[in-house]
Parts: sequence; C-alpha cells; structure tokens
Amino acid sequence: MLATVAAPGFSREIGDQDVRRWASAGGLGALIHAAWTEGEAAERQITVTDADVKDAMAPPHDGLNAADRRYEARISLLDATLRQPILQQAAQSVTQRHRADDDEREGKQRPRRKLPFMAAVAKDLTPFKKHGGKLLMYTGWADPVVPPQDTAAYYEGVAKAMGGLAPIRDFYRFFTAPGMGHCAGGPGPNQFDAIGALEQWVEKGTAPDKLIATHSTNGKIDRTRPLCTYPLVARYKGTGSTDEAANFACVAAPPAPPTVPAKTTSTGGQR
Repeated sequence: MLATVAAPGFSREIGDQDVRRWASAGGLGALIHAAWTEGEAAERQITVTDADVKDAMAPPHDGLNAADRRYEARISLLDATLRQPILQQAAQSVTQRHRADDDEREGKQRPRRKLPFMAAVAKDLTPFKKHGGKLLMYTGWADPVVPPQDTAAYYEGVAKAMGGLAPIRDFYRFFTAPGMGHCAGGPGPNQFDAIGALEQWVEKGTAPDKLIATHSTNGKIDRTRPLCTYPLVARYKGTGSTDEAANFACVAAPPAPPTVPAKTTSTGGQR
C-alpha cells in the first residue's frame, strides 16, 4: 500500500496496481477524485448498472485494459449523477433571474419559486445598510461572460429603489474597468486591490473614490489607470504620460450623441 484516500463514508487504499491504472488517465489527482466520487456515491446509495457501464465505456487506448476502462466509465457515470442536481439548480436559478428581470420590466408580479436566495435581484438593500454593511462591486467593460450592462443596470436599480445614487454611495460603490475581461485580464489595466479598499472603508471609514489599476506585460507594470465610481469615467488631463494614473481625473461621462433618424427616399426606402 502506498497511501489511503478518505472520502465521506468511504476510504480506499492506493497500491501499485492503482498507480499503474491511473498513470495514463490523469495520475494521482484522478485517483483521488475517483475515491471522492465513490465515497459520495456510496453515502448517497447511488449505483450504476453493468449495462450503463457498457454503454459508457471509452474505446481502448494505451495504458488501460478492458477492466480499467470499465472502472473509468463507472466513475464518470457516478460523477455525472452526483453533479446533475447541482447543474439543475444552477439552471433553475438562471431561469428565475431572467424571469424576474422580465417581470420587472413588464410590471408583473410572479409567485416566489424555489431557491430564492439564488435569485439576487432584490433592489432594496436597506437591511444591509442598517446593519452597517459596505458593498464594493466592480466589472470589466470587456467581460465576455457576465454582461457588464447587467451589472450597471442592477446598480442603477438599487439607486432607483433607495432614493438615488447619492444616498447609496454611503454603503455601496460600483467601479468599472475599461478593457478588463471576466474578473481580470484583457488589454486594459485589470489588477487592483479591491479587498484593501474595502478594509479601509469598513475599518477606518475611508470610502474609496477610485481604485488604481495596473496593466503588466511579461510581469512588468507598463500602465496604471484610475477606476472610477460609476457613472464617472477616467479623463486624460492633457499633460503627462497617458500610461500614468496621476494624469487622469474621474469626471462625468459626456452625454450620448443624439440619434439621427434615417432619411427616407422618394421611393419609401431608407438610406
């Protein structure tokens, strides 16, 4: 025996045979995952049939014989079975959120469904504010996963429900990062200390008016930029390097240009 892997309601000894079996199928990490999966399945009394395993068996490949492939298929099926309720709950939560957003736009009232704590669409955060909570939220304008417009819309919804942007700034501030992807990355400055800013706000009462973000290339910082509280934007002051945050100020965003109606031709078309 080389080691023992323990999981809820289950333990398994790892021997030379196991190491050989999993060497080409993911190594020791895969074996530990398999042990955890077997333990969870045993605790919940989840099993798979021989027919299920036969249908799920992968084609032969180097390092795994037929017995090993049956074991790999069994673990895959158990893992999928264990994950299914979580995936279903997540899908239901997303559906509820979009339905709630649609209902709010249409002025409808829909009965509360399951998992209300997963549908974070409440706009009145008065209890959180009264408790002394501080909320610092940020998003990247180049986020390809979570639409930044949705995040901004939620912030505006909270402001509308609680009397405007000025009242909620006492406990809730929202920062936007141009060029930042999902949580980090992207061509814009995307590294900043949000936790440190929140600590200063909670522990010392110093509310953040801006966050200084950095961008690095090959591990070297080559640009800094202030991230402003929404709806303010960073504007170049006109002098100094455009790669230094000190040369930018947070100002009101310029108004959107007026929409120019399309011209109608004599034949009724548009151009």
